[in-house]
Parts: sequence; structure tokens; C-alpha cells
Amino acid sequence: MAAKSGGAASPSPSPTASPSPSPSVSPSASPSASPSASPSRSPSPPSPSPSPSAGPSVSPSPSPSAPSPSPSVTPTSVPCTVTYKTNDWGSGFTADVTIANGTSSALNGWTLVFDFAGNQKITNAWNGTATQSGTRVTVQNASWNGAIPANGGTASFGFQASYSGSNAAPGTFTLNGAPCVRR
Repeated sequence: MAAKSGGAASPSPSPTASPSPSPSVSPSASPSASPSASPSRSPSPPSPSPSPSAGPSVSPSPSPSAPSPSPSVTPTSVPCTVTYKTNDWGSGFTADVTIANGTSSALNGWTLVFDFAGNQKITNAWNGTATQSGTRVTVQNASWNGAIPANGGTASFGFQASYSGSNAAPGTFTLNGAPCVRR
């Protein structure tokens, strides 16, 4: 009985143990050496590609914020703004006129010129001296409101006038020769 168990046990582990490690070592040594050399060199070139993608995402952010401050400079470039308000009763009216200085320099003395569109005739003026030749009106400051501070300072005057037909507001105004925007 000893021969059966010893004989059967000896031959069976010998042939199984020796062929099994031989084929496993051979194929795994060859393929693992070749592919491991190639992939270690391949990851090097892909590392520069994250750098360019980080650069463009940062560039567009400052561009849109730069145009925002620009429009705030535009309104100060208007030399003057004129507000023209009337109180009309059909054959006559009064007008309240406010001049705003849009420049960075104070005005010391002013002359506002405008043209009526119809047959309006000034009969009286206050806070300024008004003269009229045809449809052209020239108003000069009074002694007490000749200085208009810079950057939005204002001066006002008014007048009474008669008319027949239509009473359209003047289309253009000039202050000391510079065109104004009418409000």
C-alpha cells in the first residue's frame, strides 16, 4: 500500500509543477519588457498639452471686462447739454432753459445760440440777455450766472415769447460755439 500511495503521489506533482512555471515565465517576460519601455516614453509628450488648454481659458476673461469702463468716458466728452421745457397756452409760452457744462473746464461767461423753427418772438427774458434776429436767438449770461462749473455744472435762464401756428422746440443749440445735445 505504500507503493501505491508513494508512487501515485510522486509522479503527479513533478510533471505539473515543472511545465506550469516554464511557459508562464517565458511569455510574460518578453511582452512586459517591450511595452513597458514604450509607454514610459509616451506620457512625456502629452504633458505639454494641458499647458495650452490652461492658457486660452484665462485670456478671454480679461477681454470682456476691459470694454466696461470705456462707455463711462463717453458722456463727459459732450461739451454741453441743454434742457428746454415750455409752458404753452396757445398764442404764447414760457421756456425754462438749463445749460449743463460737460467739459473738464469751468466756463467763465457763456453765450447760447439757437434758431426757432416757426415765428416765435421773445418778449421778455430773465437770468440772461436775449436778442433775436429773425429766427436766430442769442442769449448771454447775466452778471450772476456767468460761471458754470466743470463736469456737469449748470446755469439756467428763461423767457416768454409769442407765436402763431406751431411752437416746435429749437433743433440745435450751441454754447460758446460748441454744439450741445438737447434733452
